[in-house]
Amino acid sequence: MQFQKSTVMKILIINHNAGSIYHGPNLRTYYASKELVQKYGHDVTLASSSYSHKYSVLPKASGVVTDENIDGVNFKWIKCIKYTNLFQRIYSHFEFGLKLLFNRKKICQEADLVIFSGPPPEIFFFSWIYAKILKVPIISDVRDLWPLTQIEMSKLQWLNPFIYFLYFSQYCLVKGSNHLLSPLPGVGLYFKKICLDAKTTVIENGFDLNREILDKEITLNVIASGTSVGFNKGASIVLSDIQFHKKFIVGYSGSFDRDNDLDSLIEAAKQLKNRKDILFMFVGAGKRLGFLANATLEIPNLLVCNRVPSESVPNILKIMDVCYCGLKPKNIYKYGVSLAKTYEYMASAKPIIWMIDAYNNPVRESGGGFLVEPENIEELVQIIDTSSRMDKEELYKFGQKGYKYLENNYSYEVLGSKWNNLIKEVGNYDEK
Repeated sequence: MQFQKSTVMKILIINHNAGSIYHGPNLRTYYASKELVQKYGHDVTLASSSYSHKYSVLPKASGVVTDENIDGVNFKWIKCIKYTNLFQRIYSHFEFGLKLLFNRKKICQEADLVIFSGPPPEIFFFSWIYAKILKVPIISDVRDLWPLTQIEMSKLQWLNPFIYFLYFSQYCLVKGSNHLLSPLPGVGLYFKKICLDAKTTVIENGFDLNREILDKEITLNVIASGTSVGFNKGASIVLSDIQFHKKFIVGYSGSFDRDNDLDSLIEAAKQLKNRKDILFMFVGAGKRLGFLANATLEIPNLLVCNRVPSESVPNILKIMDVCYCGLKPKNIYKYGVSLAKTYEYMASAKPIIWMIDAYNNPVRESGGGFLVEPENIEELVQIIDTSSRMDKEELYKFGQKGYKYLENNYSYEVLGSKWNNLIKEVGNYDEK
């Protein structure tokens, strides 16, 4: 079988939680699709679930499949349940896959290439069948190493039968894909370790530097506030309310989950709780929201606000002086990390406090911030104290180094070209 050869291609991307700039927060496939459409003229259809716990704003879905054109990308929102527990979440994966196949006429009847973006890996089976029906090759984008991620969270997962199904899904994904793609720079080492040799291209996450910053006042909802910050729980505030206090802002924007090392930053805040010139500011959502809210009871200079739509994030980062990236130590990071918030921070030209031990280190490579040994609270406190006493011009230089590094390596001007080269290479693939 020989696949159609063309420089301008029809591409179907399947991503259970794709999101967009208006829904957030996983913008990898949105940014890539937008670039492929607007710069290279490809026709991209992006099939995504109508519900994900990661969305900051849910898409407006009516019927089984809802069409929406976002920045030239043909989104197909597939109606799935609003899950509230793990079993329902797994159910939604299979619901999404089955509706994907049974509603092909409404989604995509003709393509030159299918791209599956996971996790979850079990949706690969449905994507593979779709590619076979269309008689086109399939690229699998391995964004996270499931089920290794789950096992790193708890060794008890070895007792979970579904973990073995995920390993089987991963095996089929590697063997059944025409090409693998990943944002993790060390992913090739992982596949070699589990004896799955596969042709893999690394295209990391990045940021669209052509993206416009909203020219309006952004409203934040206060979840909890320390006594010296002066905001009431549940209050709606604007950024100028925070800037009015003229404090040095140590900021974090992202998920309040178990992986992000919020504990170290909170411990550092406790040691600096008497510094009235410093404000610790968290903006986001997640399972550890209660932990952060409770911390404000003993940290007077701590502010916790609810997450905002992805389109508003640059405005939030603009008022921060330094931004924090921290992950709790895990073996899995020896294969690399590609945190979206890192590139958001760089795009805002903010110095980054990097508290991660991983295969790659964009802050070291760029010189755009401060390196801290994971879980070394004393070092973190020292860095925050030192940076708070720096001249604004010194901090500006750090931020500019990060911005230039992003511009040269991880802007979608650069990454879009890599995506385009890959799809042309695989889309022109001849299967003997």
